[in-house]
Amino acid sequence: MEGEYDISLVNMDGSNLTTLTYAAQNSYPVWASDSSRIAYISGEGGTFDIYIFHLNDDNTSSQTTKITDVAMEIIQLEWSWNDKVLLFIACSDTYRCDLYSIDLNGTNLRNLTTNFSGTVTSFTLRQSNGQIAFVASQGEDYSTSHIYTIDGEDFIQLTSHSGDYTNLQWSSTNPMITFAHREETEWDIYTLQIYDDQLTNLTAALQTQSGLYGFDWSLDETQLVFSGLSAGNQELYIYDNRTELYTQLTHNNVHDVNPQWIVQCD
Repeated sequence: MEGEYDISLVNMDGSNLTTLTYAAQNSYPVWASDSSRIAYISGEGGTFDIYIFHLNDDNTSSQTTKITDVAMEIIQLEWSWNDKVLLFIACSDTYRCDLYSIDLNGTNLRNLTTNFSGTVTSFTLRQSNGQIAFVASQGEDYSTSHIYTIDGEDFIQLTSHSGDYTNLQWSSTNPMITFAHREETEWDIYTLQIYDDQLTNLTAALQTQSGLYGFDWSLDETQLVFSGLSAGNQELYIYDNRTELYTQLTHNNVHDVNPQWIVQCD
């Protein structure tokens, strides 16, 4: 039926396509670290809520559990660093969006930004220790955007440059955040070292719109694959932070977006 979106699994070679959902709009699937569960957002109950698939060994769904009943629009979803809690952004009818956490049994719903004066648009979780960074807009028209982190009951502003921020990604080994940012019209990819306030533009020399449509670090964080605009198309590039050189990977008449590194499994 038109307007329906389902969640499916498929092997790397394209075989064994398995559809897990039927009917309604289903989106934003995220794996638990043990690969036995998938959290996702679904409108199957008439409102958009969070559900969890519990998978069998053959990747068929053995059980589906509804986690939330919040009557708000949910726009981002992540597992916590220990897989015991789900984090998500939910927006009310007043267009204010907050960052929430909830236990896997649907209890202990907490608004983590209820005392924050802005609206949250995206977040990232540092898997090594559970530290959260998020983008939020403030002001009467929500025109001022910055990156913040949560320290107990306090919210610490990490950026000072005006403009737009999106696609936050924590480093797996360092207190560093990578993100896409524009002050006026040009999107670039930046890194921010949290404790020494060192901000680096990785794609300034490329002079193209970079990072708005996705990027990803290699496992050793020496190479960054990203989508950048070239001759009207989004192409894939690699930036090597050891040589500070760029390599264009694709030359297509279609848009190449949201690249991800593959961890090779034996």
